[in-house]
Amino acid sequence: MGVDNDAVRRLTDELKKLRQQLSDVEKALAEANQARERLQRFETAAANMQVGLTITDSGGTILYTNPAEAEMHGFAIEELLGTDVRVLAPPELHSPLKSGHKSALASWRRESVNIRKDGTRFAVHLTSDAVWDQVGEMVGFVTTCLDITEKKRAEERLKRSEAKYRGIVENAIHGIYRTDSEGKLVSANPALVAMLGYDTQDEVLGLDPKTEVYVDPAEYAWVSELYHDKERIEGAVVHWKRKDGTSITVRLNGRLLNSENGGPSGTEVFAEDITEQQELEAQVIHSQRIEVVGQLTGGIAHDFNNLLTVILASASMIEGALVDDNEPLRHDLHDLQVAARRGSALVKRLLGFSRRAMLALQPLDLTQAVKSFMATMQRLLPETIDVEVTGERHVPLVSADPNAVEQIVSNLVNNARDAMPKGGKLRVDTRVEHLDEAQKAKRGWGDPGEYVCLTVADTGVGMDQETVARIFEPFFTTKELGFGTGLGMSTVYGLIKQHRGFVEVSSEVGNGTIVRVYFRRADSPGAAFTVPRRAAEPVGGDESILIVEDEISIRRAATRVLERYGYSVHSVADGDEALAVLETRVDAFALVISDIVMPRVSGIELYQAMRANGIYKKFLFMSGYSAKDVRANVDLGKDVPFLQKPWTPNELLALVRDVLDDVV
Repeated sequence: MGVDNDAVRRLTDELKKLRQQLSDVEKALAEANQARERLQRFETAAANMQVGLTITDSGGTILYTNPAEAEMHGFAIEELLGTDVRVLAPPELHSPLKSGHKSALASWRRESVNIRKDGTRFAVHLTSDAVWDQVGEMVGFVTTCLDITEKKRAEERLKRSEAKYRGIVENAIHGIYRTDSEGKLVSANPALVAMLGYDTQDEVLGLDPKTEVYVDPAEYAWVSELYHDKERIEGAVVHWKRKDGTSITVRLNGRLLNSENGGPSGTEVFAEDITEQQELEAQVIHSQRIEVVGQLTGGIAHDFNNLLTVILASASMIEGALVDDNEPLRHDLHDLQVAARRGSALVKRLLGFSRRAMLALQPLDLTQAVKSFMATMQRLLPETIDVEVTGERHVPLVSADPNAVEQIVSNLVNNARDAMPKGGKLRVDTRVEHLDEAQKAKRGWGDPGEYVCLTVADTGVGMDQETVARIFEPFFTTKELGFGTGLGMSTVYGLIKQHRGFVEVSSEVGNGTIVRVYFRRADSPGAAFTVPRRAAEPVGGDESILIVEDEISIRRAATRVLERYGYSVHSVADGDEALAVLETRVDAFALVISDIVMPRVSGIELYQAMRANGIYKKFLFMSGYSAKDVRANVDLGKDVPFLQKPWTPNELLALVRDVLDDVV
């Protein structure tokens, strides 16, 4: 039986085809297994991703989404599969995807807003890439979604913080600035611009700090060294200059800024203008110094007044006992009395300087008073000085003590005279001036309001600024030894402060001096000024007087003066002895004259004890302390007269007579 070769050949070809098909199937199964494994790995990875993942077809239908995406939007995975991806976006962001725009949207990323199933919205960062098939057709999109809510909140907090910081810097009352590593200004807040007197920030940023901000470049170098050594400065006091050239004192607090590589990148500094503060501190220190010296002078004046009282009283008594032909001794006594009166005037100036003089403030026409004083003073000035006295008519009345005003004018005019040894021009003027807040800020003193200003100006030698700064210091004088006490301007300062006024001095070497004294307006109208009348020659009497004084020399002097003028005098050393005498001789005395400060029982205690025991005798206090000091510490009573030491016999006799006659 023969073999059909064609059949065998056909069978062989079929077997080959079957083997090839089997091989292709096996290959396809292997590829499918590999694809399945890849898909499983993808699904495992996608399921564990913290970022949402969505796969859609080209029309936006969700084909796949991972758990993070579904949970992020509040859905179950099954709810999202097969739905339009726009379910995850707010309605206002829905827009149909036109085929012509698909290629333009092949790949993009942006921040947007998505919506949860419950309608709440949250910020997201989306990244989308197109999926293409083998023939280049876009078949879908793969999109990742990241919830950036916390990031946005952090950015918002940072933005608010930056805005707040910027607001603090922009509205700060102190200057704040930054520099780069070369020291050039790179930022400056409005306060710094104003502090330096410029109009814009750009003007300030264009300055060279070393030469255009610092008065002394050496200070700039010093501050730079502080940064280099300590990386921080605290309370460094430097001197800057404003646009107009004026100098200001500035306190710096700052730190060195470092770059990422650790090197210095610049500085950040707070600058505080302390010019006015330093001036105020200087004024406080000056006032404290004057107060301390004032307390000292109060004690000195007490002892000095006791000595002068004895000298004046004794000299007067000796003079009265001299025979007419003893002219040389009479001249000596006259010189002694003149010296004692000069000492008394010096004590009064000390009390005026230390603000312890007892002033009798009253409504006063300052223009009229000054013109009256100057009518007398002009006769005492040399003819080489041209005097001009002017004043506004109908100026408001001021609250002032006429005697204190006379002393102020006298001191200022005498100083002006001494400043013009070869002659010159002296101008004395009174006029109304208004002080406002701006002037107060510039000068550092003066409550805003209306004042009457007394101006004394000369064309003399003038003073430098160092001298002007010390002009109110007690015992400071530019005059030669023996020609000045250094209390003239101190007295003016003390007296005007007691008037609650102000004094200002401006001067320049070679161009004279101008002194302005500001008096406050009186609260009530007053009578026109009249020159005080001098006391008439005193007379004596025959009444009995009890003198209570612990200083034996003063006790003896007062006794001799009163006895010479007919009075019957009994004297004791303190209040305790006086009470003992009054208990037995209560009706013997018409008047009690008592010192205030005494051992054991003081004059005040004596006065109070007498009133407590029903002894109402006429009473006269006297003391070496000023009346202001005494009344500030004890209650003398409004009706009890006071005699300030040093007194002259005439002053003692006149006041005693007035008290006995109920004149005071």
